[in-house]
Amino acid sequence: MTKGKPWIVAEDLTFGYAENVVFEHLSFQVTSRMVALQGPSGSGKTTLLKLINGDLAPASGAVEYEGRSAILILQDDSLLPWLTGTANIGISRTFRASRINDPAILASMSEFAGKRAHQMSFGQRRYLEIVRALGSESDILLLDEPLNFLDVGRRAVVIKELLRQAENRRIIMSTHYIEEFDGAPVGRLQLVGLPPFREVSVL
Repeated sequence: MTKGKPWIVAEDLTFGYAENVVFEHLSFQVTSRMVALQGPSGSGKTTLLKLINGDLAPASGAVEYEGRSAILILQDDSLLPWLTGTANIGISRTFRASRINDPAILASMSEFAGKRAHQMSFGQRRYLEIVRALGSESDILLLDEPLNFLDVGRRAVVIKELLRQAENRRIIMSTHYIEEFDGAPVGRLQLVGLPPFREVSVL
């Protein structure tokens, strides 16, 4: 998994909520194809992902990605509760199971795919949302704590699939499970200090 030219560039980025400034004159570049965004809970990782995706507008400066399209998966539950797991995946017009490399990804949802979403545990619903993203056509995945609420077995198959997909698409994710990647070549984007953040460590 190699580095290349920058695919996320932030220049003099400033953003805040009312008087709570989160980022102030922040600049950085990301070159690794797969990057773990790290920082304490509540430090602004989700906010940064939303800024990258264009869901939030900075007060000044800019943060942009290079790619055709991106998909952002937040920690909120976005499944339709009255539909089954299979139907929730099926309503995504861009989902293709053939884009998923490891058959264990789909096999791991077989026990609950026929349930309506409101009958599932949060971890099962979370898994379905990650599967839907992995099968999307987007060439960039922006994932907010994708491994949270997954059991050990499903975390393992998701990590394996993310590493394989990073060969053909770019991924940035916030996660507290970086140790479970077992030394794989995952870049790090670490928020440094306390808000307002003016610096990140890029590894």
